[in-house]
Amino acid sequence: MAEAKAKKNTGLIAGIVGGAVALIAIVVVVIIIIVNSAKGGLVGTWKLTSASVGGFELSGELLEQAGMSGSEIEFKSDGTGVMRLKGQEDGDSSFKYDNDKKTLTADGQTVDIKVEDNKITIEMPNEMGKMVFEK
Repeated sequence: MAEAKAKKNTGLIAGIVGGAVALIAIVVVVIIIIVNSAKGGLVGTWKLTSASVGGFELSGELLEQAGMSGSEIEFKSDGTGVMRLKGQEDGDSSFKYDNDKKTLTADGQTVDIKVEDNKITIEMPNEMGKMVFEK
C-alpha cells in the first residue's frame, strides 16, 4: 500500500512539474511578444509588397517582372537591420534604425518609417519613391 501511495505521489509530482514547465514556457512567449510590441513590432522580416518610383507603381506581377519579387527588410532586436533588394542591383544593405523616432539610417542618409496596419512604408529621399513591406 505504501508503494502504491509513493507511485501515486510521484505521478502527482511529475504532473505538477510538467504543468509548471508548460506555464513557464507560456510566460516566456508572452514576454517575447510584449518586448516585440514595445519595440513597435518592427523586429522580424518584412516582404516587399509594393513600390513606387517616379510616380510609377509596382506591385504583384509588376514587382515580379521588374525582378524585385522576393525583396525584404529585416529589423533585428539590436537596432540594426538588413535590406535585401532584388533586381538590377542585387545585394544586401545594412542599416540602423531608431524605433522611438521611427527612422532608418543607411549610408549617412536618414529616412522616416511609417508603421501602420501591419505595414511599413519607407519614403525615399528627395521624393524618389517609396517601398511598402508587410509581415
